[in-house]
Amino acid sequence: MAKHIKDENGNTYVQKKPFYKKIWFWILAIIVVIIIGGALGGSEDKAEKSDSTSKKTSSSDIDGKTFKVGDTVKYKGIEFKVNSFQFADDDPEFPALKDGNKYAIVNITITNKSDDTISYNPFDFKLDNDGNLTDFTEIRVDGNNELNSGDLKPGASVTGDLTGQAKPSDKLKLIYTGNMFENKESFSVNLNK
Repeated sequence: MAKHIKDENGNTYVQKKPFYKKIWFWILAIIVVIIIGGALGGSEDKAEKSDSTSKKTSSSDIDGKTFKVGDTVKYKGIEFKVNSFQFADDDPEFPALKDGNKYAIVNITITNKSDDTISYNPFDFKLDNDGNLTDFTEIRVDGNNELNSGDLKPGASVTGDLTGQAKPSDKLKLIYTGNMFENKESFSVNLNK
């Protein structure tokens, strides 16, 4: 209800209620809250669904998994493929390997399928010899296809060899340990046996 006020000259004024004290304001406010709540609730459901969809292809799904030579492993927008694995003899003129060891050569292709430039490095990989993890730091005299470090723009790829040493009778795996500045998520590739 409006309040009537008379001034000293006899004029009558009507004082209206502030809008926030009117019933229509509160009904409108409740409707707006319900609409916003419904919209947020609906987007949360969609976010959960998209999160569950992305979890199927997320990097954590490969964490700890083992693949085989020839498989393409997709990890954070990057594809890794071990093209081949072979052993090579030591150079008789310049022997560099431990007794009984041969060069363990992994040929790998890294393809950047993301929208960002990515870095790659042979130190992101380890040679797992029954739990003994070593770097791929061996240098062959005839090795002219070694994988070096560098950057890949979106859509680019690089192929090269990672060279370690091991006995041919050992069970070997390639382990991807990721960039040292990122969370340690890894996958492995059975190289032989």
